Amino acid sequence: GFNSISIPEHHFANYLTIPSPLVYAAHIGAVTERVRIVTAILVLPFYDPLRLAGEITLADNLTRGRLELGLGRGAFAYEFDRFGQSFAESRDRFSELVELLDRLLTEHDVTHDGKYYSIPNPVTIMPRPAQRPRPEFWIAALGEGGIRWAVSQGHNVLTTPLRDPFEVAVKQASWFVDERDKHTIGSGRPQHHMLRNVYVSNSQRDLDEKAEMLLQNHRRFINLF
Repeated sequence: GFNSISIPEHHFANYLTIPSPLVYAAHIGAVTERVRIVTAILVLPFYDPLRLAGEITLADNLTRGRLELGLGRGAFAYEFDRFGQSFAESRDRFSELVELLDRLLTEHDVTHDGKYYSIPNPVTIMPRPAQRPRPEFWIAALGEGGIRWAVSQGHNVLTTPLRDPFEVAVKQASWFVDERDKHTIGSGRPQHHMLRNVYVSNSQRDLDEKAEMLLQNHRRFINLF
């Protein structure tokens, strides 16, 4: 009865360790029929844009057009250090890569001359995406600037207040709605996906056990973050 499955990307630690969301997406596509499959998220600064674009289009075909692309700049300096990447540059690299990836998935004979990435010779990614013009983009953002930027570009938003008070969830939603109402982009409107922990039980003992599990999970997350 679920309508989608979301796949994180994390490296070198025992916290949701999935080093290749697209490989996992292809596996899920092979054993399911209808459910949408969302990368949540691909950490764009870790990738070569040409290789990533080709792997995305292959995964979209293998999943029979059920792939959706959650994209983010990354959150853990721990991972950036071990990849030899600059965490300080991640925001600017991400912004350039979102635009470049959009072009690679929708255009032919793409060239690019940017601050961080260069494609001097025309390139057409093959195979072409199963979906037209491409799988949907979901931009991961927590702060006001990131949420407003994503909506202003016409992209969907993935966000979470983490374990913060509900007032933070309200702020994130209000930023999204306010920015969405300022823009009319194409025929559709950006969508808002919010990750929030919810558990329901009739048993206090069960609730206490699950709360302890959540606490331990959050400690591992904060340790990396």
